[in-house]
Parts: sequence; C-alpha cells; structure tokens
Amino acid sequence: MEKKEKTVKEKKTTRSLPLSGSNATSAVVDVSSIHSHLQKLIPEVEKKKTKDMSNWSYLRPYMSFDFVDDNSSVRPPPISVIPWQSQENILLDDLLSVLEGFQGKYIVAQRVTSSYSPRTFIVADSIEPTLRHLVQQILPLASDHSIVIRFIQEKRQLKWGRVNQALASAMNSFISDYTVFIAQLESLLRKNQLTLQNIWFYLQSTIQTFQVLAKIANSINESEAIGGQTLTILHEETMHYITDNNAQKLCMFLIGEASIPYFESLQRWLHKGIVFDPYMEFLIMDNVEEEADANKVTGLYSDSYWSKRYTICNKNVPVFLNVVQEIILRTGRYLNVVRQCSETTRSSADFAVPPVEKLVYTLHGEQYLPIIEKAYQFASSTLLDLLLTKYDIINRIKSLKRYFLMEQGDFIVQLLDLCEEELVKPISEVVPSRLQSLFELALRTSTGKHDPYKEDVTLTILTENNTYQIFTIHSICNENKQFMSSDEQFQAKSKTGLEGFAFQVVSKWPLSLLFDQKIMGCYQMLFRHLVNCKHVDRRLCRVWINDKEVKRLPTTAASGYLGAFSLRQRMLFCVQNLEYYMMEEAIEPNWIRFMSRLNNVNNIDDLLAEHWDFVDQCMKDCMFMNHDLIAIINKILASCIEFCDFMQRMQRYFLDAELTSMLSDDQPFDSDIQSIDGVDSKASENQSFEDNIKRLDTKFTSYLITLLTTISSLGQEESVEKLRNILYRENFNGFYTEKIERDQRGNDTVTSSISG
Repeated sequence: MEKKEKTVKEKKTTRSLPLSGSNATSAVVDVSSIHSHLQKLIPEVEKKKTKDMSNWSYLRPYMSFDFVDDNSSVRPPPISVIPWQSQENILLDDLLSVLEGFQGKYIVAQRVTSSYSPRTFIVADSIEPTLRHLVQQILPLASDHSIVIRFIQEKRQLKWGRVNQALASAMNSFISDYTVFIAQLESLLRKNQLTLQNIWFYLQSTIQTFQVLAKIANSINESEAIGGQTLTILHEETMHYITDNNAQKLCMFLIGEASIPYFESLQRWLHKGIVFDPYMEFLIMDNVEEEADANKVTGLYSDSYWSKRYTICNKNVPVFLNVVQEIILRTGRYLNVVRQCSETTRSSADFAVPPVEKLVYTLHGEQYLPIIEKAYQFASSTLLDLLLTKYDIINRIKSLKRYFLMEQGDFIVQLLDLCEEELVKPISEVVPSRLQSLFELALRTSTGKHDPYKEDVTLTILTENNTYQIFTIHSICNENKQFMSSDEQFQAKSKTGLEGFAFQVVSKWPLSLLFDQKIMGCYQMLFRHLVNCKHVDRRLCRVWINDKEVKRLPTTAASGYLGAFSLRQRMLFCVQNLEYYMMEEAIEPNWIRFMSRLNNVNNIDDLLAEHWDFVDQCMKDCMFMNHDLIAIINKILASCIEFCDFMQRMQRYFLDAELTSMLSDDQPFDSDIQSIDGVDSKASENQSFEDNIKRLDTKFTSYLITLLTTISSLGQEESVEKLRNILYRENFNGFYTEKIERDQRGNDTVTSSISG
C-alpha cells in the first residue's frame, strides 16, 4: 500500500510540474519516447483488430451450443432391452440435449460438410419404431438451431458489417428465449410430466420460428450478403410471408433491428452529408481520393469531382430504397456543397443543419420516405438560396447569354474587327496570348465593361471543329458513347483559328454544378455556329462593298457581273435570315420562357432542369439535333465562303491596272477569261468567270433547296413546327417553289449528283 501511495504521489507531482527550463526539455523527451513506443504498438493493435473474433468458440467449444465432436469410444448400453416406458424417458433426455446443441447417447449429430450445410442426425435403430418416428419429426428443429447458431457466430465478426452484426444480435435474442424454453421442458421432464407427444405439441411454434430463421440465414450465407444486400433479403422474406402473420412479425422484427445501423448511416448522410461506412456496406461510396483534385483554397472543383466523389454502390442499395436512391445521393451532395462553401468562406452561418428525424423501417415506407423527401427538399432549397443570394446565379446566366449567344452586338462586332486577321491564319500559327489581349481590348471598349462577371470569360482555341463538338455533345446527351473513325477525326480537326475560336468560363465551386462540361459544351457549340454565320455575313458584306468598284466600269463590262450580284444577294439574304431565325425565333423565345420559369423554381434540381431544358431546346430549334440539317447548313456556309474567296480574287484581277486600261476603251466584257490561280475547286479549271458563277450558283441553290425540302418533309413535331419559319423566310414570295416542286418530282439531276 505504501508503494502504491508513493507511485500515485509521484504521478501527481510530475503532472503538476511546469514546462519551463530543463523540465520542459525532459517533458518533450518523454512525449517523443511515448510517441515512438506507441508507433511500435500499432502493428500489434492492428493484428488484434484483424484477429478472428470467433476463436473463443474453438478455445471453449461447449460454449458454442453447436455439437462438439466427441471421439470417445464409450458406447451406451443397448436400449432395446429397456422397457418401452423407460425408453421414452431416456429419449426425452437425449432429445433435449440435442435440441440445446449437445451430443446425445442414442441421437448422434453428424459432422457438417461445410459451415453452411444442414446438420444430420443418426438415431439408434434399436429404439422402438413409434418413438423413433416422433424423434425424427422433432430433429429438424435441432438442425435449424445449429444453422442459426453457426450464422450468429460467424456474422458477429467485424468483417461482415454492422447490419449482419445487428441481425445476429436479433437472432441471438431468440436463442436466449429458446434456451429458457428448453430449460422449462427439462423441469417438466424431472417431474415426469413430459412425453414425446407433449414435446411435439409444445415445439410447434418454435419449429416454425426456427424454420424462418434458418431460411434467412441460408439465404444470406449463400449470397454472402452484407449491408443493403442483407436488408434486401430480409425485405423480400417479409413480403413473402404476407399471408403468414406470425412469420411476417418475426421478419419485421429482424429487419427492424438489422436496419438500425444502416438507417443511422443514412440519417447521418441525409442530415449532415457525412458518409459513415466503416465496413463498405452503405449505398453511398465516398471516393476520398477525389478530394486531392479539389483546391480548397480557391474553391475550384472539377466536374469529375462532383460526379465521382460520391457515387451509388448499386449492390448495397436495399430494394425498398431503389425508388429514392438518386434523391438520397443528391441530398447528401447538396449538403456537402453548402458545407464546402461555408468552409471556403470560413463562416458557419451559411451552413444550417436540417432538423434530425429518426428513420424506422416500415413495410411500405410510410415512415422513412417522407423524412427522406423532407431532407432532400431542405438540402436542395438551402443550396438554391445560397446560389441565388451569395453567388448571384441569375446574373451569371445572363452573362453567359451576353457573350455566348451574342446578345451584346457591339462587343462581337468589335471582337471580330480586331481578331479576324489573326483568326483567318492556320491554327498552328495563331497566338492565343495575342487573341486574349485583343479579346480584353474589345471587352473594355464595348458595353461589356459594365458586366461584373466579365473576368470569368476567357478566349480559347479548340483543336476540333464545331462538327466534332456537335457529335460529342449529341453522344453525351444520349448517354451513348460513340467514336469516330480515324479519318473522320482527322477531318474534324480545326484548320484555321476561326474554326477553333470559342469562349470558355472559369466556374468556381459551386457554380460548376450549373456550368458543367455538358452545358458549357452546348453553349460553345451554339456560339461557334453563330460566329461562323456572322463571319460569312461579314464576308458577303465585304464583297458587296467591293462590288461598288464595278460602278466605275463601262456598262457593257459591268453587265458580266449581274449573275454574281444576284448570287451574292441571295447568299446574303439566306445567311441573314438564318441568323435572324436562330437569334430571334429560336434563342430569344426560349430565353424569355426560361427567365419566367426561374421565378418558380423551389430547389436546385428545378434550376438545373430548367437551365438544361433551355439549352437543349435552343439546340433543337437551331437544328443541332438533326445531323442532316446541320450538315446542309454547313455546306451552304462553305459555298458562300467559296464564292467570297472567288470574288475577291477576281476583283483583284479585274482591278489590275492593265485590265482597267484595257476596259477603258469600251471593250466588251470577255466571258472567256480563264479563272485565276488560287481557286481550289477542280470544277473551275478551264472555265470562264460566268461559268464559275453558274457553278457556284448551282451548288448554292441545290444546297438551299435540299435544306428547304428536308425541313418540309419533317414530321409534325413541336420542335419541327418552329423550323417551318425558315421555309417562309428563305423561300420568300415562293422564289424557290418551282425548283422545290421540280426536285420533289425527281427532275433535279444537279442535286442528286452533288448529294451522290
């Protein structure tokens, strides 16, 4: 006692010593030594944690209540010489031992072939047949009891998860009641008040109970189920016994107890956004390694972080949660977004903890489904309020329209004026830094300087042209990954800076939820198509300006230009009407409808759905979802560019000093002048100016008529109805009606040859 008091006093004095001077140094030395000692103990602790928890059943085999194999050679005396009445008492004592899991003298349990197989018994042949038959009727209870005991011993191990542990605990409560019941039967046997007929009567309900328990144990053992898989088996068994009230109550008790740890994890995910899953049995998987890709300082998270950090493990989804698994996933995700935003701003005021309600299993979900829905509404509305108030999401969407959908006209005109010389170069010669400088200059010299989010928009050069991007976005929308051939991928490469010219937005977390890769790809696709149309429009207008030089030519010489003037005007009319249709009849009505619907959104999912519906409808109305239509439009624009290139070369040729002096003598226009060098089309070789114009006219007209006939042949769909406005605009006053009718009759051989 004195030694103990001294050691206690020494411990107290060492704890009260101040850490200063030499004492502080010694304290540091003590801490470091303790730390090193603990590091040495870690392997031993881990070994103990992974050690089989059922080793006690081998060290103390009789505590397992599961028929210890006895190799003793002592044989019981033959029972046939004993009177019939005494045989029954001996068998009753043997039977009660077997029912408890111990070997009998005349009823011997056989060794099982596997840990999950049923146990068989051998009854001595010398027993009176009637008694032997009654014993054999009762022995299936001992087999079911053995299966349940083995199930409990195995599933209480840590590796089988918390759900199986809870189920084993629930089954163990039946074992406890069963043991008490067998003890009561033994007391009746000691009072000579028990017979085989009586015990058969008393055990009826117990036999049914253990049949259900053994069936459940076998189902779980065969599938090696854990977590949600175990709950699925229990739920299906509960539904299976819908006509058996007692069996269903038993299953309801088991699944109610087994679901407690699972619902605790679910409750923590729904109300805190935290995944508690130490044994990998929960429906939500937390891929923590994705966190390394996230920059918590700046709040920049990639799109893959949002889609890969938290995912659904389908095998661990209980069947009664299948209908709400996506809602469960989004609920915890939204809470994580709100919490991460609060951590980024270092303020906890933005993160409000939802009210916690306990989840309890019910057969048809009338208790837990409303709680899940309520938690989802809370998380979604909280994130929506955060985006609307703190991140000003509505004005950010308007900023996207200002740049990507060309709402700001002066900005795009100034941008093309400044960048067009650089953009017409081959893509390998384009300098992105120079383009970025010109982009910032155009931004600050236009009304875009008043945009508070202009810094988020940057300029980029994409290596694939718009055709490839349309193909990619269409594959993503259909969730069907298709791949181009190597030749198609080579043709889809951007050749000039204009083909790869696009905007991009640097979206900080959580704005990347709304401006993800798919949405921004659609915006880029619309922008690139509009820029292409705008570029063709500007080229045609430049040809129109250059055509004014023809006024200085004599009338006889200028008459040769009439066909080119007509073709240029029809091209300009076609392109400008395409622009007007996409801007005023496709994008603007959808935008107005989108803005009006934003006033009625109640959660973040509604906002995401409305935003995607707007972009998707714009793509459909702009004909991006129809590959035939968008291919024809690209051919029309390409033919316009070919015409512009040809006219500019010819104008330089005709305005040469030597040609001007020749035409000043009122010489007639020579229609046999050959095409100049530099025209790429093989069809222009050995052709005059008028022949080239006719060739370009035929090509353009055939493409345009193909577009009109394709639109007119589409079905009566809602999205197609708006496309019919193109028919009225491009075929103004029925200018192409006769040619369309001739094409429908199959007489337009030019169109068939070009399409072939």
